[in-house]
Amino acid sequence: MSQSPWTDISSADLSKDVFSWSQPPGFGDRQAFNLEYTLFAPGNGTYIAYLADTGGHPVSEQISFTTDAANPYREVYIGFRHIR
Repeated sequence: MSQSPWTDISSADLSKDVFSWSQPPGFGDRQAFNLEYTLFAPGNGTYIAYLADTGGHPVSEQISFTTDAANPYREVYIGFRHIR
């Protein structure tokens, strides 16, 4: 059985109409977000994230990042901005 090479994380359980903040006021690079996805125990790997339309076609640039199980800093923030 083949598995899709991508994971749809746009469910209503993850995405919301209200924005939250990545940090409290005054801390680091504070960013607003409305979708949070947690990948438990990612191990070592390379991942690609992008925005897609309802047909699964990319509508943004691809963002590539790697994970390392030995890295104690296991947070990745990816921000997309709508520009006209």
